[in-house]
Amino acid sequence: MIEKLKTIILVKHCVIYEGVGAFLITVCALHLFGETRTHDYLLMILVFAGVFSIIRCAVSNYNKRRMGFSLVYSIPFGLALWLGQKVDYQSMDFKNFGLSDVPLMIALIILVTLISICMLGFIDKKSYNLVKRKNDKDKKWWVYTLIIVICWLPLFLCFFPGLISNDSAVQLRQAIGEGEWSNWHPVLHTLFIAIPVNAGMGLFGGDLTAGIACSTIMQMTILSVIFGYVTEWVMKLTQKKWIGYLLLMFFAAYPIVSCYAVTMWKDVLFSAVFLLLFIKIYDLVRQKKRGELLRFGDLWLIVLLTLFTGFLRNGGLLIVIMLLIVMWIYYKESWRIVLAGFGGVIIIMMVVQGSVYRALGIFSSPMMESLSVPAQQFAYIAGSGGMDDELSGELSKYANVDCLANNYSPSNADYAKNCFYYEVVEDKKVDFLLLWAKTLPWHLADYTRSYVLHSYGYWYIGASSWVLDIVHSHSEEWLKKDYKDISLLGSETKDLVAKVEEGSLTIVWFGWLGNVGVLFWGVCYAVFVFMYQKKYALLVPISAILIYMLSLLIASPVSWIFRYVYPLLLIMPIIMIICFINDKNLKGDRK
Repeated sequence: MIEKLKTIILVKHCVIYEGVGAFLITVCALHLFGETRTHDYLLMILVFAGVFSIIRCAVSNYNKRRMGFSLVYSIPFGLALWLGQKVDYQSMDFKNFGLSDVPLMIALIILVTLISICMLGFIDKKSYNLVKRKNDKDKKWWVYTLIIVICWLPLFLCFFPGLISNDSAVQLRQAIGEGEWSNWHPVLHTLFIAIPVNAGMGLFGGDLTAGIACSTIMQMTILSVIFGYVTEWVMKLTQKKWIGYLLLMFFAAYPIVSCYAVTMWKDVLFSAVFLLLFIKIYDLVRQKKRGELLRFGDLWLIVLLTLFTGFLRNGGLLIVIMLLIVMWIYYKESWRIVLAGFGGVIIIMMVVQGSVYRALGIFSSPMMESLSVPAQQFAYIAGSGGMDDELSGELSKYANVDCLANNYSPSNADYAKNCFYYEVVEDKKVDFLLLWAKTLPWHLADYTRSYVLHSYGYWYIGASSWVLDIVHSHSEEWLKKDYKDISLLGSETKDLVAKVEEGSLTIVWFGWLGNVGVLFWGVCYAVFVFMYQKKYALLVPISAILIYMLSLLIASPVSWIFRYVYPLLLIMPIIMIICFINDKNLKGDRK
């Protein structure tokens, strides 16, 4: 009791000192730089008090190791914060750089370093050891699944038969036989839509609305089962029910998760499967030490999930190839089994997406869809007037140069890609890439500016993100069918729920998880923490996430659409929990 009282008194004194110090500095600052409004005055006091608190926390948690690791993270993160606020999207360029930027950049790096030291100290103090699992035979995932479905049900009834985007409307037309099939949107996901939609239309006299409702119900069922299983998995791993209950609340009630559950998007199902893939690889590296021989029984489920992951996302082949390399390096003694498993997935994907799709008359996703960055860079050069006649003449073989100059958008590559001749690029892809590489040395500055502007939404936490349009997400003009966007609970209820959900995505307690940059840097910080804790084995499961992030930075057409990073949102609570677990099975080389 006496120790608790001393702690309370110490904290109280620190708060008083910080408050007084912040007040005095604010008064001095206002005296030097001029008067300001009352609310600015109070805000400055709070800011300085917060900075003093961070400094005190960092001093109490300081050691050389925390300091060194914090600098490794804070320097790139601080530079990203500084560079991001220099982007001016109105002029599609950068604000002026000056000597005054140097103190700001240094201050940001110092502040992030201090915060990181505090966080590492907190993680070290709150980390706990895993205990022997109990009640492994206790299966409650179905209870958690039912709770999740019940929580999602009001949204489904309000936005019956489900929320539809332009992309899913195109897939719906393919599903009901009114559009040519292509792998522009993954064929596996289109099949996932087509089966319940056509079954529902068959049962309800050709009613498309009922068919879409069946597809939404199927998606909700699969997602709730996966999330229920993951909740039980976390409870068994940590042996702490309150952690599992918090995760259950996240899956059941977090606005983005619940809204996406009733939205027909390929990213939703892909993200759930990707979450399962992550935890299964995590289980593998916990149970099988590096150098320990693997059996096919250890890998079959991971290989199956990898196969689904590859087919549910264009660009999934890159993830599979990189996972093969990482697993091969980590389990090099079992390289034959690793090669057979992941190599088999690669062969199946190449054959199916090549010969099989051609035989079935299914158009492949064009090469140009993966060339967002080169398209943006050429468009930036054309729009800024930096393209000479020679380059313009060579590029005109692949694109309308005038179109590029007039349609450059820094954050959306689709405008630039629409100016290219897709068939020509497809036939002469090697020549096109050689032209891009040849141009690189002469336009390095333009290439760099264009890439920074294009990827800005991923690495700058101050960038806005488009999460979901509840009101206008349906697209009847794409369907050309008797589709009704209704609400089984009444239009007034629908409007009320829409306002509540859209508001909850932007309020302070939820909005930070709806930010693309926050999720990107959050994953990077988790990797940094794992390295700090010497949990090197975790680099194997986390590599799948890093590979996916890299694919977005290389080929993503738009950097401000949140659904692209939805896998990171689902995985973020899991890696946060893992940060606080002391697991000897994951530390060191263990070979």
